[in-house]
Amino acid sequence: MSDKRPEDNITPNHIPPTEGRPPANPHSSTRPAATPSPSGRPTHPSHAERRPAPRPPGPGEPPLRRPAPGDPAKHPRPTGNPTRRPQASSENPLRRRPSTADTQRNPEDHTTRSASPSRAKRRTRFAAFNILMIIIIAGVCLTIFAMSFQRIFAGDRDANAQPTPTPLATPTPSPINTQNLTGLITNLNDQVTPRVITLFDIETNQSRNLTFLDTTTLTNRQGISMPFAMLAVGNMMEASYNAATNELLAIGQSFTRDFHSRTGLRIDMDNATITIGNDVLNFTSQTLVMYRGEPFHLSDVTTDDTITIIAVGDTIWLIQIESGHGFLQIANASTIHNGRLILDPLGSGSNRIAALDDVDGQLTIPEGTYRVTVEGNNIETYITEIVIRHGETTILDLSDVEPGLAMLELTVTPAASRVYINGELRQASEPMEFEFGAQLVIRVEHHGYYTHERTVEIAQATTTVTINLEEEVITSRITILTEPIGANVWINNQPVGQSPVITDVQPGNINILLQMYGFYNYSTFVYVHPGESTHSLAMIPVTVEPPPQEDYHPGSSQYYHPSDDDHYGDDE
Repeated sequence: MSDKRPEDNITPNHIPPTEGRPPANPHSSTRPAATPSPSGRPTHPSHAERRPAPRPPGPGEPPLRRPAPGDPAKHPRPTGNPTRRPQASSENPLRRRPSTADTQRNPEDHTTRSASPSRAKRRTRFAAFNILMIIIIAGVCLTIFAMSFQRIFAGDRDANAQPTPTPLATPTPSPINTQNLTGLITNLNDQVTPRVITLFDIETNQSRNLTFLDTTTLTNRQGISMPFAMLAVGNMMEASYNAATNELLAIGQSFTRDFHSRTGLRIDMDNATITIGNDVLNFTSQTLVMYRGEPFHLSDVTTDDTITIIAVGDTIWLIQIESGHGFLQIANASTIHNGRLILDPLGSGSNRIAALDDVDGQLTIPEGTYRVTVEGNNIETYITEIVIRHGETTILDLSDVEPGLAMLELTVTPAASRVYINGELRQASEPMEFEFGAQLVIRVEHHGYYTHERTVEIAQATTTVTINLEEEVITSRITILTEPIGANVWINNQPVGQSPVITDVQPGNINILLQMYGFYNYSTFVYVHPGESTHSLAMIPVTVEPPPQEDYHPGSSQYYHPSDDDHYGDDE
C-alpha cells in the first residue's frame, strides 16, 4: 500500500477548476487573488491574518481525509522560533522542516505555519497590556487609600478646633509688629487649641496671654529645640511675639541666677530680702511663691524648708518650695525622766535630737518619714515611725511607753536588820529591781536600835541607799515635887515645866534648879538610877532681911543661885 496521500498528487501547475464550488471566503471576490512568491509562500495579506479554508476535492479526485487530532504529520506545532529549522529525532521522525516540494504540494499547511509568529506577537502585546492595566489600577487604589487616610487623621486633629467662618474676601496681610519680652510663666493652658502661655513681663510688671502655634520655635538655654511638655510654671523665658495678634514667634529659656535645693535661708520680711550664704537678694510683691504648683505665702517659709530660687540680677522672681514642713506634737511625756527624742529621717538628712523637757507645745520638722526613738531613765526605749506632711500636725502619744526597770542597792547597819519595802520583807544583801519612778517606803528594824523609816523615789538607773541604825539608850523616869507647887523646874539647865514634873532622863547625876517668886532659888544635884524615882524639894521663902550669902545679888533677892556646894532641901 502506497504511503502517498491524495494531496501529494497536486502540483503547482495543476489548479483545479473552481466552477460549481462556493468560494472559500465570501469576501474573496473583492480581494485580489493570491500569487505564490518565488519561495512558494502566498503573498495575499489575508493569509497572514487568518487560516484559509481547505480546498474541496475536484471531479475525479479522492475525498480529503480529515487528520486525526494530534497527528504530527498533518499539524505540526511550531515551538520556539518559527524560523528555526526543526530537527528530526528518533522519537518524532516526522518532525522536519518542510521542503520546497512540500510547500508546492501543500501551500495551505505552509501558510498556517508562517502565521504563528504573528500570533505570538499578539499574545505578547496582550500580556503587556494586561500588566500595564494592573499597574495603573493598583496605583489608583493606593492614591485613593492615601487620600482617605489623610482625611481621617485631619478630621481627628481638627475635631476640637473652633470652626472659622469662610472669609468673604482675602484680606491683605498686615506687616508683623514684633515685640520681645522677658517674663515668668504664670500659667500654661494646653487644653485649648492653639495652646496659651501666660507670661509676666518683669520689665513692665504686666501679664500677657500669648498663643503658642505649631510654627512657634521653642528652645532651651543652649538653643536646642525642646518639646512643649517641658515647660512649667515658674520658668523664666525670653519670648518674641506678634503684638497685633499675640502669637508667639519664638520662645526660649532665659539665663537666670538659680539657687537649687537650699535650706537655712534667712528671710527678712521687713526689708524684703533673702540671704543665701553671702548673697543678699530682694523680692517684691510680684515675686511668685509656689509649692507643688500652688501659690504659697512667703511668711510661712521656715529655715527647715528646701527652696529653689530663680533671680534676674539681684531680684527674685520665683521661690519654688521643693520640700515644706509640718509639726510634731508630743503627748503624755511629763512622766518620763530625762527624756530624749531622736528623729532619724529615712532616706537622707541628719538626726535631730531634742530633750523632752525642752519641747514646748510642738516641734517644726521638715516633711518626710522619720524613725522616732524615745529614751528616758524610767522607760524602756521606744521606737516608732511617723510621717510629717506639709502644714499638718502629727501627734506622738507616749502613753503606751512601757516603764523601765531600775536597780536599788540598799546598805543597812547592822547587817542583820530586818528590811521592809512597801510592807514586804526583803533581803538587803543583794540589788533589787523596781520600775522607774516608783515610790518606796523602806523600814529597818533591829533589837536594841531605834527603828528607821524613810521614803525613796527610784529616779535613776541605779539608786543607792545607806541606813545606819542608832543604838537604843536606856532612860530613867523621875518625878519632881516641890513645896509650894508651881515652881519652875530646870534639869541640866533645860526647862522641863512647872512642878510637879514627870520626865525621862539619863541615868546618873543630874542638876535640878527650882525658881519661884517670893522664894529663894533652889539648886541641887541628885543621882538617878535606872527605872522610876520621885524627888520632893522644899523652897525657902524670902525674909525681910535675907541671910547674908556670898552669891546674893541685890535687886534680885527672889532669885538665888546657890553654888555647887550648897544643898537645900532633902532628896528622896
